[in-house]
Amino acid sequence: MKRYSSVLLVLILSLTASSQTKWYKFSKEFINSHYPQDSAIGELKASTVAPAKNVHRVTCGGQDGELHIGIEGTDVQDAGSAPISAGADQDSSNFGWVAEPVNLNKDAKQAAAALDGQAATFQGYYRLWNEGHDQGKTFPSNPHHVLELHPAWAFHGADQDFNDPTSIRPMQGAKNAVYSGYGASKFRPLLTSLGQEGWLHVYEDDTFVYVELPKAENFYQLPVTVNDVKEVTGGVEATVDVFSDSAHQSQVLSGLSVVANQGSRIADRLQSQDDIQFLLGIFSVNLRKAAALASGHQGRDAAVFAPSALEFFAYGVPLGNAVTSSKCTETDPGN
Repeated sequence: MKRYSSVLLVLILSLTASSQTKWYKFSKEFINSHYPQDSAIGELKASTVAPAKNVHRVTCGGQDGELHIGIEGTDVQDAGSAPISAGADQDSSNFGWVAEPVNLNKDAKQAAAALDGQAATFQGYYRLWNEGHDQGKTFPSNPHHVLELHPAWAFHGADQDFNDPTSIRPMQGAKNAVYSGYGASKFRPLLTSLGQEGWLHVYEDDTFVYVELPKAENFYQLPVTVNDVKEVTGGVEATVDVFSDSAHQSQVLSGLSVVANQGSRIADRLQSQDDIQFLLGIFSVNLRKAAALASGHQGRDAAVFAPSALEFFAYGVPLGNAVTSSKCTETDPGN
């Protein structure tokens, strides 16, 4: 009976995840002009930006040690004539972007604050994910969005010049606080639903690529085994198998792409085939891969399943236990 209840719970959670999907569209012109052919690491230029006043604390959930820098969609330069991103059925869009540097020292925080109202250029990882920021209350530093430059490890303004790839690492805060991501209780239903084709379908028209996403959490901690590793533009890409237990016995996904930025410690560890059993990071859908998979599939009735477009951007090996909620009150034992 206990085993049956566990299976039933996973099924219920999986069905819940798949029932909350939404469709979004993304400009082919922007993808072709900004994404490298082999990665989602690139550069974004904006005519004006709006940094938040405070850096997030470091605990778990949204307290992830990052600074939000908002960019309106119309302020992105070299974006083309179509909206960069929008709801699938929207003719126009109020979606913007957020660039998110992390682990900033005092000087970098001051440099980011000085960008307010200025033009700026960012280097980082093009992340596509629905954390729920496509609706609800907005701030200049956090407009409606599903696209982010998250993380960003470099920004340049008229009088500011920050470039630190090593800043991409597991977050640490004051008084030895370390960041904890979500564990198997959160990522298992998400990946189980993916395995059942509950989300991540894509299609196209002449102007846009359309992507189906669930609403899901931000940071996760995954038990993994690392397989192949290759260099890509701006970093490395590894292929991993994901498990729901620390003993690496219960596999929930095979062949997930893991990306790390060049110059980070985790990229060096992946390249050297160092023993890595756990990774802290964020899920994303690579729009370059999504566009290739959607090619030739016009209209929603022709949508195809695109699991290979899913990626995990790695910040490093987690420093603390995984958690079950954003209140950080209970650790996740896995499985």
